[in-house]
Amino acid sequence: RLWCSDLVQVWIKDAVKNRWIRKGTGVLEDISRSGACVQLESPVASSTLIRVKHPQWKVEGEVRYCMYRDEGYFVGVKLAETFQWNKEDFEPQHLLDPQKLPKKKK
Repeated sequence: RLWCSDLVQVWIKDAVKNRWIRKGTGVLEDISRSGACVQLESPVASSTLIRVKHPQWKVEGEVRYCMYRDEGYFVGVKLAETFQWNKEDFEPQHLLDPQKLPKKKK
């Protein structure tokens, strides 16, 4: 996973009414080809279908976990196969590969 930070809009699928409902603004915290993590102000239940939108990008997937940490809910999303992420399609505003950080000197 790559660390990132970018504002996104989040929608969840209402299974009963079969329509998307706006959840609010979130912060995209990390991204990989098959998953992402978004920080939100309120929780989202596991297995909920979720849509994450940015002006230049949109993905859909399923919530795998939601946990409260520090000052928000971190929602892990497994991206649907048709919405796999790649850097050529969308690069978040702040993107960092933690494996490329300098090693700490002992």
